[in-house]
Amino acid sequence: QLEESKKTAAKEVVEDLALRQAVKNAEIVELPEVMVEDEINRQVSHFTNNLKRQGINEDLYFQITGTNAEGLRAQFAEEAELRTKTNLVLEAIVKAEDIQVTDAEIDAEVADLASQYNMSADQVKQFVSTDMLTADIRMKKAMSLIVDSAVEK
Repeated sequence: QLEESKKTAAKEVVEDLALRQAVKNAEIVELPEVMVEDEINRQVSHFTNNLKRQGINEDLYFQITGTNAEGLRAQFAEEAELRTKTNLVLEAIVKAEDIQVTDAEIDAEVADLASQYNMSADQVKQFVSTDMLTADIRMKKAMSLIVDSAVEK
């Protein structure tokens, strides 16, 4: 299990480095501000939900850290910009390469999710739409193209 963890960690590092390089090399003419704002909103929401699970409300967090809502949003701005650029690059690859997803790939993804979350395939399908699965698989395939290209070089 330790060996598997090492392999997974190494794969994630390679993916991250390859994707960061692809984003760096991409010529993104204009980054849509609304997309960056949406990503900041997602990250802030995720962060505040984690705080709530730990029994900390936003006001207490702001008091402890000496920050405010604007400061919190600013903390996530750089990462949100990177994620937005990353998504644009992956979407461009999906489009340029005309990446398609088969029913078998969707079924395999459902089975994988069912196994991960100890659910039946039908339960997974209740929570995750085919469109969401298709988009996710396309992004994974685009990521694989980037990693394969980086590893070849």
